[in-house]
Parts: sequence; structure tokens; C-alpha cells
Amino acid sequence: MIRPLAGPGADLLVLLVAGHFLADFLFQTRRTVEAKRLGFGYLRHGVVVFLVQLLAALPFVSPAFLVVLAGIAAAHVLVDRGKTSMSRRRPGSLTVFFVDQGIHLAVVVAGWWILLRIDGATSSLALSVRMVRDWVSVVVLAAAFSFNATGGSAIVEGVLEHLPLSGREPAAGSESPESPRLDTGYPGAGRLIGMLERTLMLVLVLFGQWAAAVLLLTAKSIARFEELKVRRFAEYYLVGTLTSLLVATAVGLVLGKALGGL
Repeated sequence: MIRPLAGPGADLLVLLVAGHFLADFLFQTRRTVEAKRLGFGYLRHGVVVFLVQLLAALPFVSPAFLVVLAGIAAAHVLVDRGKTSMSRRRPGSLTVFFVDQGIHLAVVVAGWWILLRIDGATSSLALSVRMVRDWVSVVVLAAAFSFNATGGSAIVEGVLEHLPLSGREPAAGSESPESPRLDTGYPGAGRLIGMLERTLMLVLVLFGQWAAAVLLLTAKSIARFEELKVRRFAEYYLVGTLTSLLVATAVGLVLGKALGGL
């Protein structure tokens, strides 16, 4: 169970932030992202943001909460439109990703602050403190794994943007750890491998299995032994893999502390 927080107001903030991560990294599909790039799909995503954050913060639902949450969802759509415009100029930019997420989180915090000033962290649901804490733990776990898998892909792709593989003929099967660029492999396999790798790494970190984490990195390197003989690809591969593992480790350490220690 998650460590006790400083009152129901803090629990509400955690749930709203976790709800944002769930909406953006679990329930926002690549099809939705592509639809927004083409100029539509914003309203659908706004509805998803509203419903997911409503479910995430269900223990604190109230009439005022619904009004504030609608404002958060509307602001989310406006921020996404701005991100789409920036992404056209700088596709795959890590800066755009972090600026976008920072603004989203600022909007969530502002909505939380307004809600506390209106009627505090109240709810029409008769739930015990233990039930609320258990709910917070479940939502935080789901949000952490979602960000680790999907958000981690965006971070790795942003880092690898600065290390293009162009300029040589790639070795057979030499796709990046995250990029869908393939010559003989399955389209999208690299991204999926990265997501599975970070998920497994996060589980190992939460259980303190550092030796197993080292074996994971070793096994993955053995699978790419032939490709790693090409220095350009080896550097590209190692940067992507180490970034991926760094994301999973950071998420695992933060989550472990939130859940009461590793």
C-alpha cells in the first residue's frame, strides 16, 4: 500500500496526476496520436481524459469536481493542439515532449488547487481511509507502468533522434531499440521489445533483483551480437538500450519509495 500522504488533498492530487498519465500513456493509442496530427481526434481524446481522470479520482467525486475536471480536460485539448503545431516543426523532439507534459501537469495542479478552494477534497462516496489508500496504490501502480512502457518509448526515441543511422547500409535486422525502421525484421518489433524490456526491468527493480537486471541487459546484447560488430550501430543500440533501462530504473526507484520502500 502507498505510504500515507498529507491528508485527502494530497491523495486527490496524486490521483489526478496518475489519471493524467493513464489517459496520455495507456488510453491514448498511436491511432489517436496520428489522428491529432491530421487535425482531428482532439475531442475524442479530451473525452478520454475526462473519463479516465474521473475514474482515477473516483473516491473524491463531487459536483465541483466534475466542473473542474471538465476544465482540465478542455485545457488538455488546447495544450495538445499546441504540441501538434510544435511537433510539425520538431518531430520526435524530447524538448517538446517534456514541455507538453510539464504544461499538462501544471494544469492538473492548478485544477486541484481551485478544487480545494471551492469545497476541499470532499466526496459523496462513503469510503474508509484504508479503502482510499488502497485505491491510490492501485492507480499509482497502473500509471507508473503505463508511463514506463509508452512514455519511455517517447523518451528513448527523442534521445535517438540525435543519433541517426543514416550514412551507411544497416546490418541485417539492425533496427533501433525503439524505432520501427526495419530492413528484414517485423515492423514495430523494436518498439514492442523496448516496452517489454522496460516493463520487466521495472518489476525487477521493484523486487530489488539487480543481478537479474544485469542478466537482462546481457541477454539482449547477445541476441544482437552480429549487429554490434558495426561500431555505428553498436553505439546507437547502446544509447537506446541504456536510456530505456535508465527510464525503467528511475520509475522503479520512485515507485518503490512511494509504495513504502524497495
